[in-house]
Amino acid sequence: MAGGGKLLVYSAAICAVTVFCAVYPALEFLTIDKPDPRPRDLSSIGFVLNLWRPVFISIAVLCLLCLMVATGRVTLLRKLGDLFTGIPIFIGKLASWIILILVMIIMFDVVTRKIEFIKIRSADITVEYGFSISFILQDLQWHLHGVLLLMSFGFGYMMNAHVRVDIFRERAARRGQAWIETLGLTLLAIPFMLVMIGFSWDLFYASFKGWEGSESMVGLGWRWIIKSFLIWGFGVALLAMLGTLMRTVIFLFGDIEEQAIAEESIQYFTDSDTMSKLILEQNRDNVMPGEQK
Repeated sequence: MAGGGKLLVYSAAICAVTVFCAVYPALEFLTIDKPDPRPRDLSSIGFVLNLWRPVFISIAVLCLLCLMVATGRVTLLRKLGDLFTGIPIFIGKLASWIILILVMIIMFDVVTRKIEFIKIRSADITVEYGFSISFILQDLQWHLHGVLLLMSFGFGYMMNAHVRVDIFRERAARRGQAWIETLGLTLLAIPFMLVMIGFSWDLFYASFKGWEGSESMVGLGWRWIIKSFLIWGFGVALLAMLGTLMRTVIFLFGDIEEQAIAEESIQYFTDSDTMSKLILEQNRDNVMPGEQK
């Protein structure tokens, strides 16, 4: 009870501070009568807080999750975690089928380039209608490859398939790994996703307003459609990170039963794989020479 009370108080206090720091730049902007013609610098508190806003939002989210655990909302938090992690897995599996379409388009493009009458007919279509089938197929290959990559970010994280350069984390116990993952998600990964979603929106909006098309005059237009997948891709990855953070918070601050349930669903623990490898190596070394096949 005492531990839960401390978690409640600390989480509420930190959440209030970080929410204020995230909202303050907007409040300062509303109170300004005339825009300042001079460029903002680090002497402005609002400007500095605005730079760190993604980190403040991420910390506030972490504190909110801790508040849910402290107030007994673990079941709701677990369901949200399952939902947030289930969406990237579903989308990743769905996006994996794009590879078949991509392979067929590449094969069709490569083969038809070698057939003389198709080359002549494609040239006639380009002259008559103003677009090139070959250039369209090449643009489509890049577009599909980009969609496949972007929509797989969240799935790759959930499958723990991304590159990890963390030799110290692998040697830590499970609670140590959970704390490292929590700090990494809260201070680095989630703020980075928020920043990338913001920049992706700017790229998408500029492309839409300018009606951006292919660099080739006879290629695909409507490039804003493919750039919109930047927002979707980073958004799906953000869902995967938030869902993992929810499970991690339950594992760190829940009771024993809740920790056991969360532990089974956390994907980034490495000690099980490491121990299984060690056991295989020990069994191989303990085999008698006469028993080797």
